[in-house]
Amino acid sequence: MQPRFRGQIRNIIYKNCTDNHLIQPTLRDLSGGISLISNSNCSKTICGQGLCLINDQTRYTCLCDETDFQGPNCEYQREKSELTFSGKTYLKYHHDRMQSHSEILTFHFQTNHYDGLIFQLIDSQFYIKFKTGQLVVEYRVNSSWYELSTNRDMNLIDNQWHFVQIQRNHGQLAILIDEIYLQMENDIRFDQILDLNDIFIGGHIDESIPKFYGCLKDISLIINENTLLYLNQSFENIQINRTCQSLLNPIQFLLPSSYVTIDLGQNFSVDMKLSFRFETYASECIFFYIQSYNQEHFLGIDLFDGFIYLTINMNKKKQRKELFQQRFNDGQTHSFQLEMQSYSTDFQLYIRIDHRQNTKILIRNSPMKINVRENRGEKQNFEIFFLNFSCKC
Repeated sequence: MQPRFRGQIRNIIYKNCTDNHLIQPTLRDLSGGISLISNSNCSKTICGQGLCLINDQTRYTCLCDETDFQGPNCEYQREKSELTFSGKTYLKYHHDRMQSHSEILTFHFQTNHYDGLIFQLIDSQFYIKFKTGQLVVEYRVNSSWYELSTNRDMNLIDNQWHFVQIQRNHGQLAILIDEIYLQMENDIRFDQILDLNDIFIGGHIDESIPKFYGCLKDISLIINENTLLYLNQSFENIQINRTCQSLLNPIQFLLPSSYVTIDLGQNFSVDMKLSFRFETYASECIFFYIQSYNQEHFLGIDLFDGFIYLTINMNKKKQRKELFQQRFNDGQTHSFQLEMQSYSTDFQLYIRIDHRQNTKILIRNSPMKINVRENRGEKQNFEIFFLNFSCKC
């Protein structure tokens, strides 16, 4: 009952759910009243792997954006602009001091780490980083810090490419990530005139700031709406990987007898942090356990009926506890963090999963005696065992 469209349509392209590249559909059925105007300029081969778009009846344009080629007809191999960061290095871009009242920063990223500095535009004033798995813009206004963060329901730590545009214009700060637009909800305006000089990428000279672990590409910065900087091209003489390299090789446990052992050695301290990611469909599964060589002390994490349990047997005190009211044998990727701290009389565990759910376990009057010297003058050695039933860590 709706009125039909009358007019002309051209250059139909789309993306489907299984392919990240643009596609030109092939017409299958035509009803009456449709007139197809052929255009000899747009052949199937004129743009190579790109898409041919009609400008008018006599001209065409090749769209090469999502291919490995460039040029008027997508005929030249595109130079790789991907940068790989291993969490240990960073890049510094130097530019003559420039005053800025508006900026547009665009880039693509992929990562499997939840924390790390991506960009510092102004020292102690403007940071773009990952914090607990979310993309965060931190900025300073009148000696006070503010931040704009993505939604915690967004899964950005998936080793897939994501597009980001961060724009500051007329005092308003906004993030466009993939197809989701975020803007500040408060009335704070970030409208200072900024002095841009040194831009840090992937980390900072300050060792206390976590460095980025992942890949970046297609980094560009528009300053004052008229100055365009391609930051990737500024590091041609620096030895850095130009293609995104895999930073995570998962360990797959395919048999019940499969396991990996890590010797913590003589320098093991009870004040430690342990983190990993896992995915499994198994309902009963041992993630890991820590024990001393004499097996007197023991700490383990396992799945029972899909729920996560903690078992502790240390200094002749035993405890077993269910940690979260949720099954985790759903085949999805989950992150797990464990922090152990000992005090003069107490022993404390902090456990976090998926950077959302937290639990704290306190064992009173039971100081850990892992690193005390025995009568023979040696420290006890400890091992970590990763042993999974049909799990992937």
